[in-house]
Amino acid sequence: MSQEKQNIEIEPEHSIPISDKAGIQAQLRRINTRPTKKEGELPDTIKADFFNLTRSMKIDDKTAEHQINLAVDQMRDIDDAELQMILQEDILSEDFRRILKEQFQASDDFIEVVEKNKSAFCEILRSIYAIGFSEQKEAIKYSELTFAMPSTTTMMTIIPLFTGRYPNIPAKLLSKPDGKNYNQELEEVAKYMDALVETKTEGYSASGEENVSVFINLPENSIVDAKAVATNQNLFADLKSYHNDNIAYKMRQVFGIEGLRHFLGLIVCMEEQGRTGTFIWNVNEHLQKLGYRRKTNGAFNPDLKRMASQLVITLDQLMIIADKKHGANSSIKGQKLFSIVGFDIEHNNSEIINESITIRAEDFWYNSAFQLTEKASPKYTKLLKSIVKESHRSHPITIIWAPLLAIFWRMNIERKFSVESIFKWCNLESTGKKKSTNIHKLEKELDYMIEKNYLGGWLCDDDENLKPSQTADPMNCILTFYPPEWMTFELKQIEDKKETYHKKLTSVEKKAMNNEKFMDCFTKADMNITTFCKAVGIGRRTFYNYKDGTRNVPDDVIDKLKNAFPTQFG
Repeated sequence: MSQEKQNIEIEPEHSIPISDKAGIQAQLRRINTRPTKKEGELPDTIKADFFNLTRSMKIDDKTAEHQINLAVDQMRDIDDAELQMILQEDILSEDFRRILKEQFQASDDFIEVVEKNKSAFCEILRSIYAIGFSEQKEAIKYSELTFAMPSTTTMMTIIPLFTGRYPNIPAKLLSKPDGKNYNQELEEVAKYMDALVETKTEGYSASGEENVSVFINLPENSIVDAKAVATNQNLFADLKSYHNDNIAYKMRQVFGIEGLRHFLGLIVCMEEQGRTGTFIWNVNEHLQKLGYRRKTNGAFNPDLKRMASQLVITLDQLMIIADKKHGANSSIKGQKLFSIVGFDIEHNNSEIINESITIRAEDFWYNSAFQLTEKASPKYTKLLKSIVKESHRSHPITIIWAPLLAIFWRMNIERKFSVESIFKWCNLESTGKKKSTNIHKLEKELDYMIEKNYLGGWLCDDDENLKPSQTADPMNCILTFYPPEWMTFELKQIEDKKETYHKKLTSVEKKAMNNEKFMDCFTKADMNITTFCKAVGIGRRTFYNYKDGTRNVPDDVIDKLKNAFPTQFG
């Protein structure tokens, strides 16, 4: 299937429930059997109208086709003010000529002929831009719901770190934090845990004390071999008295699917604070972003806040050593993913009320992806922010596969994978009864990803009518994955270096902007201070506090300004 086909809209008369995989595949086959429209290409009816008009004006088809192609190319880039002007039927001749020349690079001969049929030509342009606007509006809607994520080969080493398991340790022994297993369970744990933590003497201090490095083997996965070095000896307390089952619990939590949600949440936070790699992480805002529920009193569960904070601190205090097991090697040699720059914690007795940590993502995996050069486009992709709210219990495959697909699509818009390869990336068990169960689970998750707009479509190359579970050799079944339309648009914008990024204002920046708006409105109102204060409903002292910046202008005062001075407020 060519790239063109995944951009076709499903016709209303053929619409089917998005959850009906067979219906989706049947619809894709219907699309495949009829002519397709390339991205940005106009419907035949509008083309016909345009050519009929140009022929009536004695313009040859070659010139007309060149001109309409220019119009389509400029659909998303034309200045809004210029566009509104040219779509007016009573546009002045000099403006009409100027815009055609500047925006559409039209020749003088073409402009002279078209100007005589200005009204009809503008009507055609309205039809052209109606299509462009609908596409752009949809893309902008999704653009606001997305975040940028590095798409480097290093990310293809980092993401699998969060898919691991300790296959030799019974799950029941890893379900209790803080060393809360019973004594008989601890004895059972000891049989499995000898290889979990390694200590290595690196020398001695001036006082004769051993300098010990602590190596923790991270949960196993099919893509990378990885271990971590604790940079803080207190991270796991005194290993002589600290339970190994607790270390395994922590590592499985940090480097499990729940940990991947939190890791992606940190990338969302960096997106909203400027893509600089340094950001302020707030525990309450983070949990809100990830969709955790508050208690009836409006606060988050203290254990939940403690868990999130410990997860972030653990990522700061571990140096990762990782090597890919197969394919092109992308190694991480003793590097931290994050470094904590500073922190501010509010306590009430022993309970964390609020916690803010200033964090810096290390350049090797984050900032390097956003560096622009003349020859190369930046190495990042886009993903819907809703991914961090997905349940790590109900949709683990989605949380793993959606970010990976976003990276793969950045490299090549049409991707093919065997089911066996997907099993490896998602670290799914492929033996015994688990294999059949996981194949069905994968199929269900892929349809769920279509429903949530992480995925545009997927097909089994061997037979479009069949799912992998219905084939003779499901593990070797090749699946083709197509991005959703919003993703296609975003990736093209990134490739063309036209992607629009809007930094989300912090509360401090928003307050500072309010003060600027307040004084700007006062200047434009051209009133004395007393009259202005009466109009807004504030006192003179408050006015001077706003002016001097000793107090921030609240949003309700901004609303009063809008109502009192609609013309001056802008």
